[in-house]
Amino acid sequence: MRSTLLAPPLLLLGAVVLAASCTATGDPSPVLCVDDGAACSVDDDCCSNVCTAGTCAVPVSSCLEDNVACTRDYDCCSNVCGGDGYCGYPVTVILVACTADEGACARDADCCSNLCAADGFCGQPVGCTADNDPCRVDADCCSRVCASDGFCGLP
Repeated sequence: MRSTLLAPPLLLLGAVVLAASCTATGDPSPVLCVDDGAACSVDDDCCSNVCTAGTCAVPVSSCLEDNVACTRDYDCCSNVCGGDGYCGYPVTVILVACTADEGACARDADCCSNLCAADGFCGQPVGCTADNDPCRVDADCCSRVCASDGFCGLP
């Protein structure tokens, strides 16, 4: 029998693979923050990420403030170089265009689960065996892999 210790790392790997397969749409917009010298109550209010005595201040380090063009996370005072090429997180949510399980699909990339089953719907096909359950042949398994140890999925 297989160890269940592999489940968390495999779930994390699956989440990364699935997230990378979905298509992002929408226009990211710049982060809303206030310039140096403006009133603030917390560091996050300021583009510099420095709120001192209720006023946004210039950072001590030579980092870039939010809404300034960047190439790497560590270039920014916020330690976030967004996908739009500017320091800080975008204000708007970037919608992911993918189909939920049981929705119609033509290819794996159409599905949020990254699995377009042979029946033309997203998700695991009905009537197959899940990974880590016993199998005899590849066709028994939802993953279409019956490993040499007699269990669905990669050993």
